[in-house]
Amino acid sequence: MRDWVTPEQAERHEALVTRLLRLLRQVESVAARRPDEPVSAALETIAADLLFEATQFCARKLRALPVPAPDYPGLAAQLGQALADLETFEARHTVWDAAQKAFVWRFTLSRARPIARLRQAVAPPVSPKDSRALHERLQKLLDARAAEQFDKGFAAGRAARAGEE
Repeated sequence: MRDWVTPEQAERHEALVTRLLRLLRQVESVAARRPDEPVSAALETIAADLLFEATQFCARKLRALPVPAPDYPGLAAQLGQALADLETFEARHTVWDAAQKAFVWRFTLSRARPIARLRQAVAPPVSPKDSRALHERLQKLLDARAAEQFDKGFAAGRAARAGEE
């Protein structure tokens, strides 16, 4: 088995994971509220398409095309299994790249690309000098807020005592 995928496979995989997650969340939400309700025909068609696409990334060979479950809890279980298969595929074909500080798809031995849906925007590191200035500024803001809260409490106490007399 080769250790890399094509850029097209990586793009299809990432798009499929995003769509499958979105549908799974919706199905789980309905399943929690109305577990006995049957799945609509439109949703069944969408689920069947996504389940079929997921089989393209599945390591185990299926004997027949997946048929969506007729109820929401069953469909949620099927979509969850398909998502697990996609995660297995991703785990087999990605590695951590310390230089890019991200998990990357392996296209060839020398070519890789970060997994787009996992790539977080990382803030640049703050220098110690900037850090000290930020800390002092934050401390001033916190002190001012504490003084403001104290003044409000003091004024409320004074008003309460004035109302008692």
